Amino acid sequence: MLGGVCAGLAQHFGWDVALVRVLLVVLVFFGCGTPILAYFIAWIVIPNEPYSFPNDPYAQTYAQPYAPPAPTPAAPSNGPTA
Repeated sequence: MLGGVCAGLAQHFGWDVALVRVLLVVLVFFGCGTPILAYFIAWIVIPNEPYSFPNDPYAQTYAQPYAPPAPTPAAPSNGPTA
């Protein structure tokens, strides 16, 4: 969770992030610390994901241009009043 290495690997391979993190913890215990060094090297070497805004599927639904209300027709008159 430090540098997003596990999340990036999970996204790249289509795996669950929790599975990758648990696998990393198991490898740290049985790898005598070597996976920690590999994690930091991957953190430096793997490029960052470019920043982007999420796509909003409802953006077109709610982003209507402003239009003034249509004028109401005048009431009919019966001629001049006295």
